[in-house]
Amino acid sequence: MKFIYMPLRNFFKRKSIFILIALLYVLSSNSLSSNTLNGKIWANAKTQNSLVTNTIYKDFTDASSGLQFKKSQNYLTYNANLNFIRNNTISFDGSFLEYSYKNTTLGVGRVIRNWSFSPRTSLILSNNARPSKSIYLNIHSSKKHYDNHKSLLGPWSFELFNSILSNSTGPKNTMLLGYRVTTEPINNLKFELLKTSQWGGGNNKKNISAFKVATIGNTNEGEYSNINQIAGFGVSYLTNFNEIPVRFYSQFVGEDESNNLPSCFMKMVGLETDLILKKFPSTIGVEYVDTKISFSTNLHCGPNTAYNNATYKYNNYDKVLGAAIGSEGRSISFWGTTEISKNIFINYSFEDIIINDSDWSQHHLSSNKQGGNLITFGASYSRNNFKIQSQVSYQSFGLDKIDILEGMSISLRTTLAF
Repeated sequence: MKFIYMPLRNFFKRKSIFILIALLYVLSSNSLSSNTLNGKIWANAKTQNSLVTNTIYKDFTDASSGLQFKKSQNYLTYNANLNFIRNNTISFDGSFLEYSYKNTTLGVGRVIRNWSFSPRTSLILSNNARPSKSIYLNIHSSKKHYDNHKSLLGPWSFELFNSILSNSTGPKNTMLLGYRVTTEPINNLKFELLKTSQWGGGNNKKNISAFKVATIGNTNEGEYSNINQIAGFGVSYLTNFNEIPVRFYSQFVGEDESNNLPSCFMKMVGLETDLILKKFPSTIGVEYVDTKISFSTNLHCGPNTAYNNATYKYNNYDKVLGAAIGSEGRSISFWGTTEISKNIFINYSFEDIIINDSDWSQHHLSSNKQGGNLITFGASYSRNNFKIQSQVSYQSFGLDKIDILEGMSISLRTTLAF
């Protein structure tokens, strides 16, 4: 089997080297001397493309290599990532500059987000697609207010960002605006409210009025009807059954708007639990994701509504920003992680998947309906600052739009921190 690798011969022909030098200079400058200067280098290899439906494996299934430097000083945190990916492409995914004061962080960069209580994916914003260039604000409470009855909200957080998307089709420089609020009014009971809006780009309006409508407003008609809004809510509850912790979670996201509220919902439900199996601590779970949308009572929405819009595709670098199965998909997954020893962990999953259930020729993954199983088994070993991860997966169906064949794929990642 031929391994994919990332040649670097064109790197020094690019202006990226000068950006990297500037970043490293800032990070190591005596004027910003700090007790915390961290870094790591990593390299990945794989035998062939495979579908990745969750965040757990996402970081090492692409053939790539890179290095990272991170430094904190007073209120500032710098993170410089240099990634060498396919087709001699160099990216700064994961790089950011943040200013933090008390419970507030203001930042700019390519930040990876997974807006969900699921440890594996999100219907609205996951790491399936590469991160976009964004400016963002995070605010969180620092106390558990339900302990002292100061607030009905309990611990809470608020996240706001506005970013620029990159796609081969659709309006250029489309912006994605996002809001997420989480609360924990009762211990171990959490709620989330979330919303994203695609706006601007091309000849579409980018003024303050457009921003206001993208934030909260009717986008079904009028001069801002091009704006594409997705919104929803989620819940997570942790409890105990016979001293075994079990967490239930769900997320419901509407692709369309009706009376300023989301409608035409996608859905995700799951649970996870921690077990002791013959002295091997394990976390296991099951998760159901469904992006199929039926017609509403007013004959709105319908098949292929999810992640599609007359003006925008809900993509970045031509990959869906939400669930990896895309529109008109369904997946049921059983997964687990087991600690074999202090240094060795294994992970495993079995998924039953349907892609493009409506048999739509314009689907971004496959030109016709596909279905079958995706089985994965992985292991990781870490010692001191060195870590090696591996994964073997078998997929019983192909996806012609993204060059994925039926069969086995092997991935390997090595990481050295310093």
